[in-house]
Amino acid sequence: MSPIDAARHRSLCEDRTVAADLDEHVRSTLTNRYALAVAHLETVSTHSFNTVLRAETDRGRLSVRVGTGPRIHPDHTEAVEAAWLDALASSDVLTPTPVRSVDGATCCTPDGCRISVFSWIDGRTLDLELGGADDSTWLHQAGATLAELHQRTATLRDGTLDEMITGELDLTRAAYFGPDRLEHVAARHREQIEGTVAEVLRGLADLWRHPPHRPHLLHGDFGPRNLIVHDDRLAPIDFQDLRVGFDVLDVGITVADLTRRDPDLVAPFLDGYRSIRPLDAWTPEVARLATDARTLNIINLVLHLDRPGSAAAVDELVEHL
Repeated sequence: MSPIDAARHRSLCEDRTVAADLDEHVRSTLTNRYALAVAHLETVSTHSFNTVLRAETDRGRLSVRVGTGPRIHPDHTEAVEAAWLDALASSDVLTPTPVRSVDGATCCTPDGCRISVFSWIDGRTLDLELGGADDSTWLHQAGATLAELHQRTATLRDGTLDEMITGELDLTRAAYFGPDRLEHVAARHREQIEGTVAEVLRGLADLWRHPPHRPHLLHGDFGPRNLIVHDDRLAPIDFQDLRVGFDVLDVGITVADLTRRDPDLVAPFLDGYRSIRPLDAWTPEVARLATDARTLNIINLVLHLDRPGSAAAVDELVEHL
């Protein structure tokens, strides 16, 4: 069976042959590596280099994340993700539970795919709920949920996690995952991108020289697309973009994404966070640092994906720097 490359992954939703190929990969892996009997598989989302499928199995409904194309995360990411989710299982934050293969693997890699399996959380993404009168309420709860996640993680003393993240701090890149492709932006943006990268790197270095608290794991992509509305609660999913750092960096990721969508969503989100946990280090300078870092990262991702319309997407993103 040949690997599914990035170009084929991009056409997944429109190409039944590609969908069938992916289905075969997943069924084979769930049967042979996880000892699961699969009754039904259905693709529920395709984003960047990941596809998420719902699997009906003899052990209940499961979520299957399939990564294809370039590897943009450190090789040990899925192991840290699973260990972190295990540690969060006893907390008040509702999160998926990792399902390991029969030999204990947290991620299987058949023919170039990266397959991880998790418990299924019923509900809809917050992304689909927004656009109504309850937006401020939802964003307040989202901020509180991130604060609860940080609160639990900041007090976590797990030797396994500490060992896994040692040496992974990298201040040499503004685009914090994937090979840096920012040098490939159009010439008209290069001076602004280079200037922003320099500012972000100086700001990050200063933050690490004067840390506001002990560094800990961060979600890395905490936004409406990765929050499931479940029985009036919000459950964060997809911890694959995890990184190590400080709460303000995670907050900045969400604020940058919300600002691009609707700036009015930012205030209730920050209010919700502060209702659970102080955010003393969130100064205007740090806010700019964190949101610019996120925007650079998204530009880097767009350059990696290289889809039709990428140039226009980069133009729009540069406007937010």
